[in-house]
Amino acid sequence: MSGALASPADRLITLPSGVPEFTLGFEVIGWARKYLRHPNGPRAGQRWQFVESQVRFLLWWYAVDEDGNWLFHHGVRRLAKGSGKSPFAAVLALAEFTAPVRVDDFDPKAPGGVRGKPVDMPLVQIAATAESQTANTMRMVRALASKGSPLVQAFGLDAGKTQYYKQPEGTLEVITASATAAEGAESSCVIADETEHWKPSNGGPDLAATLEDNLTKSGNRMLETCNAWVPGIGSVAEASWDAWVAQEEGRTRGESKILYDARVAPPDT
Repeated sequence: MSGALASPADRLITLPSGVPEFTLGFEVIGWARKYLRHPNGPRAGQRWQFVESQVRFLLWWYAVDEDGNWLFHHGVRRLAKGSGKSPFAAVLALAEFTAPVRVDDFDPKAPGGVRGKPVDMPLVQIAATAESQTANTMRMVRALASKGSPLVQAFGLDAGKTQYYKQPEGTLEVITASATAAEGAESSCVIADETEHWKPSNGGPDLAATLEDNLTKSGNRMLETCNAWVPGIGSVAEASWDAWVAQEEGRTRGESKILYDARVAPPDT
């Protein structure tokens, strides 16, 4: 059921197989190992190390074509509670803030065949419909980029509780405002937290649409994190799943593609 022949809705592993030809993912892996330390757990204080499934996601999320364009324009990580979605989302937010995650040049000698450069004037937003939904991710951002940490010192970050700044004009922030207040922001990356809770009753779909519009103008992207949703309540998480299934079944047109990362238990579990 987990193989390529399984229908999209029945796949147990949803990431593409293999590795992409061109990717900036290795840049992120090297950046994390250089600047990040595990803040807690059995590896506390040790250099950051991704697990195999996270590496696969990074390689595909940062995959580009031969012209340097993203292969995927929207991402979703739907994993069980306790799977480390918040720490990974925090790492990705900090990578988008400081790491070489935009194409600089192709180099056949470089891992992944491409070299990166940092985002100019990054605006990284960790978004949700309520601040409590961003608490876990932002807590990990502060733990990974605490005052005096290698990352803060190397990039001259000004660390706050819900905002980080770096020169010139770089911002990493929590956003829980209405869709109207979010409109027009020149976001370079959005981490959409707990989108199973983004419902019509709290303006979630409108906020998601506004953030997507902001990103589309600049060619930048959104990554969702979510758990299982309640079917039929109109959540953003369910809509993204339906869109990915339609994409995999060939029912959509256009170049915009979703990278979906889910580990699903077999039906007989």
